[in-house]
Amino acid sequence: MAGVPTSFDGASGTIEVAERDSDAPGFLRWGRLEYVGGHYLKFRDGPYWLKSGANSPENFLGYSGFDNTPQAQHSFTAHVGDWRAGNPVFDTSSVDGGKGLIGALNYLSLQGVNSIYFMPMNIGGDGRDSSPYVGPVDWAGSPSNDNLHFDVSKLKQWQVAFAYAQRERIHLHFVLNEAEEANKRELDDGALGIERKLFYREMVARFSQHLAIQWNISEEYDHLYPLSPEAIKEFAGYIQQVDPYDHPITVHQLADPGITWKPLLGDERFSTTAFQYPGRYAGHGDEVERWRRLTAAAGRPLVISVDELESATPTNASDQRKKILWPTYFSGGQLEWYVKEEDQTLEDFRRYEELWTYTRYARLFMQRRLPFWEMEPQDWLLTGEPTDFGRGQVFAKPGELYAVYLPTATTTGTLDLSGVSGVFQKRWYNPRTGVFDAAVSTVMGGGSVALGTPPDSPSEDWVVLLESIDTGQSTTGFTLINADTDQPIASLTDGMTLNLAMLPTRHLGYAPTSLL
Repeated sequence: MAGVPTSFDGASGTIEVAERDSDAPGFLRWGRLEYVGGHYLKFRDGPYWLKSGANSPENFLGYSGFDNTPQAQHSFTAHVGDWRAGNPVFDTSSVDGGKGLIGALNYLSLQGVNSIYFMPMNIGGDGRDSSPYVGPVDWAGSPSNDNLHFDVSKLKQWQVAFAYAQRERIHLHFVLNEAEEANKRELDDGALGIERKLFYREMVARFSQHLAIQWNISEEYDHLYPLSPEAIKEFAGYIQQVDPYDHPITVHQLADPGITWKPLLGDERFSTTAFQYPGRYAGHGDEVERWRRLTAAAGRPLVISVDELESATPTNASDQRKKILWPTYFSGGQLEWYVKEEDQTLEDFRRYEELWTYTRYARLFMQRRLPFWEMEPQDWLLTGEPTDFGRGQVFAKPGELYAVYLPTATTTGTLDLSGVSGVFQKRWYNPRTGVFDAAVSTVMGGGSVALGTPPDSPSEDWVVLLESIDTGQSTTGFTLINADTDQPIASLTDGMTLNLAMLPTRHLGYAPTSLL
């Protein structure tokens, strides 16, 4: 039977598009986060972006405050106190009064966590609490499940939560399949048929308007019920076809990415990795550097993201800082933190506050002190340092800027600046406190430079920052900041240059104006 035209049938009109609001909250001020042909994503009208995300709990959407979520494992009651007046509220009859999930987002944002990993459909997986469908659902997975009718009330609530996350500068990492066989086969028995196409189209239609998201085809695509690389490419191609905003696409794997990711190298359907190195530290950054080289050689440099490594615990934050955090960032990658023991039960993110704090210090150092998108790992420049924790890390913009991470500074070695002329300012940064030491010294290029002795605690880790002070540094789009307080001092107009030798540099740093 033919339908009846609505009141919009045949209507016409105009839409006025306003200028971008530079004062808009969160990601709204910067535009869409995009792949721009290199190893970092960039906001169209804003800065390059560096991920410091939470990989757990994977069933973040299994929240009792959402409609029609009878299997919910989460209430996030521990974060009700982080909810703020005027924030969204969901089901007030739930255990947390409908405030816990938004409170959790507030807490994560305050701690500098800028990405969350979640599965919108884990029927037949190991979570079995998140579904976009009306149901009823056989949570073990079944061909009789109705995967064609979506719960618009619940999806509207997800939309509210996602929009709020974007305003709090939290990126959305959509993981569209679980590892388990029943989940992978829930839609079209693992093929690209009507159910899977409809699921992808619904996720894109409802949520692709958000500015900072990525689509992940599957958790552990090669595990339990392995999907072929050809299937992964087909799924990615369909999402790319229906997503008008061309958001980054990736896939997660279990086995050696040298096998599982090799068929995807150079493929224009993929823009970032989501590597797992189960129970390992990924070579203290060596794997990140290897994959930067491999993807660049294949003609499509990818964002190298390691999203599942040695599990975080409430007591191993110092090890994670030395073995994963700084080695990953100074090797040119980005990361999410995985919590194996609470991958589906994590309710209180405060249990990991030490890790969030160390991660915030590291990311803000990268964003406020380094043009990291222009830098390359050059570990071979450092010699003579201790061999603990995979040796030292060097991240450099040759001739201008060298950042050196020392997992232990009992001896600091020498940095090869042969062939580099000029004077460099040297500062020590404490990755445990997020503060620069007040002392500033200078060193000469042209040979091997001894890094010297840290201000204190030589058995701990330190960062040494060497910045050229002979030539003016372009400040277009930058703001002077107080390096001790991170507060803005003055904006620098386009075309101005900053000669650090002429300024009291112990108190100065620089940062993209849009990040402050």
